[in-house]
Amino acid sequence: MKESKEEPKSLVEIHRELKRKAEEDTNNPEETDEGASSKKKKRKNEKRKERRKKKKEEKKRKRSSSSDDSSDDSSDGDASSDSDSESESRRKKKRELKKALKEEEKRNRKAEEMMDDRARPYNSRYDVKAPTEAEVEAYQITRLREEDPMLQFVQSKKKRNE
Repeated sequence: MKESKEEPKSLVEIHRELKRKAEEDTNNPEETDEGASSKKKKRKNEKRKERRKKKKEEKKRKRSSSSDDSSDDSSDGDASSDSDSESESRRKKKRELKKALKEEEKRNRKAEEMMDDRARPYNSRYDVKAPTEAEVEAYQITRLREEDPMLQFVQSKKKRNE
């Protein structure tokens, strides 16, 4: 039996040995031919996925830039993914707000038409669903305020247009 009076290896030494062995394995592809081919396949798949993601992001940017007339944040391909996702979320929120504003305007027109109880349909005054954040924000924007000094001017302008 051998008695080894070697001191236990430190973590740094163990790490260096493992690193050296890994380098030797990559230098000798004959030993791990199957492992190397699977690694190559994984790399190819990862690259393919990255390319697909980039293409999807470019398509989204093109769609959003063509649908939005005004572009407040133009992000380049060199920008980080955090800023891209942040700008995408801003754009999405902006679109939702625009949509909610249009719906609020439709709701107001419909409410004006239904002021006559004889013309309104049965059970039409009950709205069951809770408003979304965008709808609440749209209402806050379009709401008439008593303390607004331009309120009378706006109301008189609306009456003239009718």
